[in-house]
Amino acid sequence: MTDNSGLQSNARIETKIPCLRFFMRMVPLGASLLVAACGPNTTQQQITASLSAAQSTVSSGTATTLTWSSIKATSCAASGGWSGALATSGSQSTGALSTTTDFSLTCTGASGTSNVASTTVTVVAPVTVTLSANPTSVPSGGASTLTWNSANATSCTASGGWSGTQSPNGTQSTGAITMPSSYSLTCNGAGGVSGVATAVVNIVPEATLVANPTVVAPGGASTLTWSSTNAASCTASGGWTGALATSGSQSTGALTATASYSLTCAGVGGTSNAITQTVLISNGALALTPTHAALAISQSQQFAATVPGGGTASWAVDGVAGGNGTVGTITTGGRYTAGTAVGLHTIIATSQANSSQTGTAVVAVTDLTGVYTYHNDLARDGTNDQEYALTTSNVNTASFGKLFACTVDGALYGQPLWVANLTVNGAQHNVVFVATQHDSLYAFDADTSPCVTLWAVSLIDITHGGLGVETTVPSGPAAP
Repeated sequence: MTDNSGLQSNARIETKIPCLRFFMRMVPLGASLLVAACGPNTTQQQITASLSAAQSTVSSGTATTLTWSSIKATSCAASGGWSGALATSGSQSTGALSTTTDFSLTCTGASGTSNVASTTVTVVAPVTVTLSANPTSVPSGGASTLTWNSANATSCTASGGWSGTQSPNGTQSTGAITMPSSYSLTCNGAGGVSGVATAVVNIVPEATLVANPTVVAPGGASTLTWSSTNAASCTASGGWTGALATSGSQSTGALTATASYSLTCAGVGGTSNAITQTVLISNGALALTPTHAALAISQSQQFAATVPGGGTASWAVDGVAGGNGTVGTITTGGRYTAGTAVGLHTIIATSQANSSQTGTAVVAVTDLTGVYTYHNDLARDGTNDQEYALTTSNVNTASFGKLFACTVDGALYGQPLWVANLTVNGAQHNVVFVATQHDSLYAFDADTSPCVTLWAVSLIDITHGGLGVETTVPSGPAAP
């Protein structure tokens, strides 16, 4: 082909006919014709597969769920930690796993086989914990020691009878407890949460038993009353037997001899200590001490009654229970206080268990205020018309004699003086005053044995006008 300038050039003429294409190329000195066929794109789409696990990390003994899908596949096959033919999509449990496991999946279709899809499920050691109490039973108010140990844990949490965050291992006191208590513990770690460990500390049962009265007359009866805590049952032994409720009362029935009754109670915390009560038979004579006493008005004397069998006594003065302001009063503990009536009064103690058992004592109450001079009065006749304790019948070697002796610094020749109800150092005393040949004066408690010196003073010391060089004049010839 020649252009207007007469030069040759390349040229392409394209003619489109359905399904055919014509290309004409002209070149110098020749031409060529190209024909190409047309039609649809026959390139195939690639087959793909995917696989995932619901949890990539699980604790030993647990399972997770595998989920898979595919594109352009007609079937799939499992390998690794699972096996067998699978649908082109779905989900399936791994089952309980004890070790880290790889799961793989391939899928196939008309155009071939997919990539290998895989996932790994990591198995971590489980978190475990143990908890114990020592001892498992304590008395009310006692304490136990909690000990715990865990594996694969980073922290623990207490609940129940205790609370708060705890270290993975340790010990701790429960502190004083008065009722059964339950202590729980869970621990956490990479392997999850442990089960709940629990320790229970029970309270040892306690039993009480009372007999009333504890002393009875022959043929008499006592009532046994008992109770318990933290117990499910009680058992009697000794003077009674058999199973008992955890509390109650019961008569001993008529007794002719001393009997002992024991009780134990049991529960989840163990068995209580045995409690024993003894009921005594009151036989024999009641003894009362002292049997004689001499008092000034308003003074007191303590009496003691020894009741056969160890029982208690009731008290009377001159037949009046508890006495009165005239004859004197006496407490349930046997302390007599003189009344306004002078003379002799009878103290009576009676066994509460056996009224036939009694004991008596005699108290002489005087209104004498004191002996202030030689031979009692200015007549110097030595008469004491206010003496009620001493008589010609009881002043004898069997019932009359020296009560006690007191030490002084010289001979006594002067009349000892006596004063009733004198207050010395804030307390009332009957006081004996004596003077010695060494010019010393002493005040002694007239009723207390051994001797009690209330005070003493020298009348020839510097404080009382002496020179400090005075000596005692001998009462007899001096030694050669």
